[in-house]
Amino acid sequence: MAYSSARLEKYLDYVDWFLNVDRGGIEEAPNGDQYLTFKVTTTNARQDHLESKILTHLNNAVDPDAYGVYTGPTGGQHTSTYTLVLDESNHDIDLISGRYGGYRNDVAGISNRDAAHATQPGYPTPYSIDGLSVKIYDPHATVLGQSIGDWTADWWTWTLQAPLATNPLLDPSGAYANVNNTAPVFFIGGDPGRPEGEEGLHRSFNVPAGKPVLVPLANLASIQFDFDQDHNVDQQKAYIENELATWNNSVSGLFVEIDGVPVRHPENYFVKTDFFSPGEAQPGTLLEAAVTGAVPPAEPGDDLFPTGAAGYYLMIEGLTPGQHILHFGGSAIVPPETTAVTRLDVTDTIFVM
Repeated sequence: MAYSSARLEKYLDYVDWFLNVDRGGIEEAPNGDQYLTFKVTTTNARQDHLESKILTHLNNAVDPDAYGVYTGPTGGQHTSTYTLVLDESNHDIDLISGRYGGYRNDVAGISNRDAAHATQPGYPTPYSIDGLSVKIYDPHATVLGQSIGDWTADWWTWTLQAPLATNPLLDPSGAYANVNNTAPVFFIGGDPGRPEGEEGLHRSFNVPAGKPVLVPLANLASIQFDFDQDHNVDQQKAYIENELATWNNSVSGLFVEIDGVPVRHPENYFVKTDFFSPGEAQPGTLLEAAVTGAVPPAEPGDDLFPTGAAGYYLMIEGLTPGQHILHFGGSAIVPPETTAVTRLDVTDTIFVM
C-alpha cells in the first residue's frame, strides 16, 4: 500500500459517498504519524447498518490484521468518531474507533478498544498485548454465548452458594479453588479484603487447560436484605444502583500482572450485571450465612431478586499449560460504611493442566 497522506483523503471520499461525514483536516502527531479524524452521523437503524457495513469493509481493506471497529448502537440519531492513521512505525494505514489519543502503534497500530481482540482466532498476526501472548476480552464481549456481565453474575452465584467452610472467596491457600467450579469459564476466587498494610492472599491451585479464566480485580454484590418482600422493587433497585455507584467511586489503585507483566489500564475492564437472583440460600453456604446474619434477618428460602453486582474483571483466554502467576487487586470502601477502606491483594500461582 502506498504510503502517502493522499490515501487518507481517498479512503474518506469513499465513506463520504455513502454516509453523512463531518471530516477534519490531516494532522501530524509528535511521533510523525499523520492522521485524519472524521465523524459519521446516522438518524435511523438502516443508516446504522450501512455505517457498520461500510466501516467494516474499509477496516478490512486498510487494517486486515486488527479486530475491527465499533460502530455504536443502532436506531435513532447517533454520531461515531473514527480516525484514519498513517502509521509511521510500519508505513501502513490503520482505521481506529475514536480519536487519535486512543491509538497504539506499539501494537501494530490498533486502538485500545481493538487491542483486546488482536489475538482472536482467525486473525493472522499473533499480536502480543501489553507484552502478553494471551487474549484479554473487551468487557462488552460475548464469551461462549454469554456476556461477561452474565458470567460475573454466575461468578457471584458460584461464590455465594459455595459452602461456608470451603468457600473460594474466603480461601487463604487455594485449597478450595475448584469447589463446584464446573462452568465452561473457570472462576478465580476474589478477595474479601483487609486493612491497609496487611499482607495479601497467596493461593495455589490447578486450572483446566482450554477454559477461559475470569479474574475479579475488585467487585461488589448488593443484595437487598433490608427490604421485606412487599417492598417496592423499584426502590430496591434504586438502592442497589446507589450502593454500587458509591462503591465504584471509591475504587482506586487497581492493578493486575500476568506472569510479571502489568496489564495497562485495568480501570477499562468495568463490568456491571443486570439485576439477577443468586437463588435460594442452600444450607451451609456463604449465602445462608449472609441472609441469616442480615438485619433484619432474611429467611434461607426467600427470593433474593433483585441482586446487583459490579466490578473490574479480566476474562483471559490462551494461558498455556504450565505455571502462571496472577497478581491483582486495588482498594475500595466497604459499604454501607463510606470511610472504611479495604485493601485487595491476591497472588495466585496457577497450574494449567
